Amino acid sequence: MPNRVEKKTGLLSMIFVWLTGISPTFNRFLWKKWYNFLALHDPERLLSSMNYGFLPVGNGAESGKSPVDVVPQLELYEYVISDADINGKVVIEVGAGRGGGALYLSEKYNPLLYIGLDLAKNASVDCASLKQNSNLTFVAGDALQIPLKKHVADVLINIESSHCYSSIETFIEEVACVLKPGGYFCYCDLMPVSQVAMMKSQLASHDMHVLRAKDVTCNIMASLNRISDRNTDMIRKKVPWYLKRSFSDFAGIQHTGVYNLFESGKLVYYFFLAKRL
Repeated sequence: MPNRVEKKTGLLSMIFVWLTGISPTFNRFLWKKWYNFLALHDPERLLSSMNYGFLPVGNGAESGKSPVDVVPQLELYEYVISDADINGKVVIEVGAGRGGGALYLSEKYNPLLYIGLDLAKNASVDCASLKQNSNLTFVAGDALQIPLKKHVADVLINIESSHCYSSIETFIEEVACVLKPGGYFCYCDLMPVSQVAMMKSQLASHDMHVLRAKDVTCNIMASLNRISDRNTDMIRKKVPWYLKRSFSDFAGIQHTGVYNLFESGKLVYYFFLAKRL
């Protein structure tokens, strides 16, 4: 009986992925509902930074921090902005989620203004509840129709969000529109291997010069290995039985869907730093 239940609940993940591929509009609708659901079912804000995290590996593993002090989700933010100075700058984070990363960067690096934008209404409302800095603000908005003036941002950050979008090319058009000439686009996300070359091409075609492009899948998997037990415990305690398998896939729990795709090499996690020409 347990095996049968496991198979049935696992189908939810497969059905969800299949449904999001039916049409771009339905894709965006489902992802919006999904993230709002997460926000509503996490009142203790355990998912204030909803990304897979980043941990140094190999020669780069010496960060000078105790392992206890490292928060992998915030380490991903550190890595993504490492070559873009945001002090005193106007920063936009598209796909800010529940605002944990925005709060962290705005406190530590003192940008002139940090705007966190997210499609999920409940996520944006939740962000407002943690706002503590005068230079930090949150708005609800669409990554494919960014509701801001042209050439307003010095830096635009997009972390593990674009896989929800119905059109990456439209998003890049919006990025190019919002960034000032000379501004930086700091981006990372999971994607099929075939999408990497397409991403480089689309950036170039929208006057974005790629300064760095790096496969960081091993760093992401190191983080997933670190946080797997914690996420598994949270899912066990807080998620209805019929959604446990889907949430496990979403969270990248060891030996579930996304994790296995990373391990097989069918899915990669890439970082891009591009400069607006």
